[in-house]
Amino acid sequence: MSVFATGINTCRLDLMNSLANITNVSLVAPSLFHRDGIGHAVLSTRLALKQIGLDAAIFCRRSDFDDSDIVIFDDTLSLLTNERYLNSDVIIFFVGISHKIFDAIWIGNGNALKIVRFHNITPSNIACEVPATLPGTTHLDYPHFIHGADVIWCDSEFNRRAVIDQGASAQVIPLPVRSIRRSPKRWSAERLIKIVYVGRLVKSKNLKDLLLAVEILATTGTFSVQLTIASSSRHADASILRMIKEQTHNATRAYRLRLKLDLSQSALDRLYRNSDIFATASLHEGFCIPVLEALSAGALPVTYSNSNLQYIGGGLSVLSHNDTPSALAAALQKASHMLLNRPADDHEPYLEVAAGTFSFVEFDAAAGAYLQNFTLNALGSQMIRSIDLNTSRRRPRHANSCSS
Repeated sequence: MSVFATGINTCRLDLMNSLANITNVSLVAPSLFHRDGIGHAVLSTRLALKQIGLDAAIFCRRSDFDDSDIVIFDDTLSLLTNERYLNSDVIIFFVGISHKIFDAIWIGNGNALKIVRFHNITPSNIACEVPATLPGTTHLDYPHFIHGADVIWCDSEFNRRAVIDQGASAQVIPLPVRSIRRSPKRWSAERLIKIVYVGRLVKSKNLKDLLLAVEILATTGTFSVQLTIASSSRHADASILRMIKEQTHNATRAYRLRLKLDLSQSALDRLYRNSDIFATASLHEGFCIPVLEALSAGALPVTYSNSNLQYIGGGLSVLSHNDTPSALAAALQKASHMLLNRPADDHEPYLEVAAGTFSFVEFDAAAGAYLQNFTLNALGSQMIRSIDLNTSRRRPRHANSCSS
């Protein structure tokens, strides 16, 4: 074993030893649904904790999952009186909506370290209608209850700044993202650009602007365009679903729209790999996993430049200069031109993205390095250090610690 690997293992062991007094962790969220950002955060956090030997119970009001570690509770009182919750050493609240269960952040269980995992909250003026399956949910721009936490973890720099604006302190601990194996790109002799959107069909995702931008691209470009919208039918806005279905029947020689609902994971991965561009006109993102999944699969992200969309691509996205369909169409035109006119030498500086101009080789290397920030191991290491730092304030420090 190398000295470097030995050092990593020793550091991990020291960190695990520093958490010896922690035996019970509770994860609290209003809901736990398949292919949902909050659900992904809860499940990945539990997995990362298990990798370091900590078991975590999940508490939620609603769940799609059948798991013995998931505790369904009726109201805040039933949560606060649950024995597993009361015996917790650490409680992590996953905040992506304002909900009355988060009043428990002020109370905790009287002893545990209280952590808020803050995903940001869609502003009320662009939020979709509240699903009937989640009673007690409201949309507020920023929740007052974050001030009841001992520690705040944010998915992104955008979210951290939102918390700081509310007078609290926070640190960025990104979510892990699946690594999708790339396949070699073969640019079509028919000059076809394949664009994919992956995400929910709700008002804040602004599908109307995306559809208009791609339509502008198809009518002004010298190539054909195929847009595939991949989403879940669960909680989809009926009016948006109807709009997309109606437009799928209006295919032309230059533009084709496809709708793919409830794809399997393997089918979704194939869709990413077979796409040239990932595009979104979302009005608000606290994180945006699909941008990272697209980078992992080899698709070039082209997005609006609001909220966390300006940060999540790590400078490797093509950003619209403003949040209008015409500006997004111009960004899509630029990205399409670069991909269709790829130079013979992949070392030639050519790709113009937010961070500058890259060769295709440099771009792939930069994307690979950037995505290492979003692994399960990275999440686990950052959580351990944060929990250790904050629990150590409640007990004497261990003499043996891990140097950075």
